[in-house]
Amino acid sequence: LRHAIFTVLEQGYDNLQLIIFGNGCSGRDTELREIIASQNCKQIEYYSSESYLPVTDSWNTAINYADGDYVLLMGDDDGLAPDYFSQINTLVSRFDNPDLIVISTPSALHFEVVKKAAERNINIFIEKPFSHNLDGFSNFENLVLEKNLYFFISFQRRFHPYLRKIKKLIDSDKLGKIIAANFNVASYVPAWHPYEDYKELYACRADLGGGVLLTEIHELDLCYWYFGLPNYASCVGGNYSNIKLDVEDTTHVTLEYKDFVVQVNLCFMQQHNRRDLYIAGTNGYVEWNAVGNIFKFINKGDCFMNLL
Repeated sequence: LRHAIFTVLEQGYDNLQLIIFGNGCSGRDTELREIIASQNCKQIEYYSSESYLPVTDSWNTAINYADGDYVLLMGDDDGLAPDYFSQINTLVSRFDNPDLIVISTPSALHFEVVKKAAERNINIFIEKPFSHNLDGFSNFENLVLEKNLYFFISFQRRFHPYLRKIKKLIDSDKLGKIIAANFNVASYVPAWHPYEDYKELYACRADLGGGVLLTEIHELDLCYWYFGLPNYASCVGGNYSNIKLDVEDTTHVTLEYKDFVVQVNLCFMQQHNRRDLYIAGTNGYVEWNAVGNIFKFINKGDCFMNLL
């Protein structure tokens, strides 16, 4: 902590507010106050919580004490490079009106940022999904169209070579009339980030827009890309595992089109990884498995299988 404070104060920047938040550090309160007092700096403010807060709540609590226009988050074992603030000031002045903003906050925090970006005529690249709900989307859409802005949601699976090949097979009618399709995704969320408490991930928290349906929304986007909007959509699911969460860990989505039905199965509490799909038509069949990146296509005149 002493080093972290030192690297901030050595920036030689007077217009700052240094908030130190002791997360569940009531037992070290005296020690921390002595460290802060030894700095003899009025810019330092100290706050603490009696009990330990989840990481995200801890950051947000500290941010609520800040009064400035810009916020920098640091851990007590972090430090700033010399002239860091000077370089940041230069960048902010130079790019005060950037061409593009990349938004990768938790899903429930997307909307306020995209709204402000659009109001400032900034093009937007946003992590999927757009948000955890569609509140305010119509007004945002009108704003983007009115200002002729670029707006893109990062459904990057549309750029996978084999998934693009499947799109071409469908569009070229190589499969014939679609009669069935199935998409499966499975993983084990406790193993995603072994270095942190998985229950604090946005995917596992309703207040941050979590749940497997939004977290693994890529396959639903592929369905829209391949087949368009369905006539009807239904979904069943819930917190089926033994690990209690306030979001769904398993869902089964049914998309009904005019002449066929698509099934999408999503789960992030299975102790194995799975991501695969198959699409059957009157003239052919195609499947892809992310495990091994196996692609298989068979129709009346062609048979192709490849492994990258």
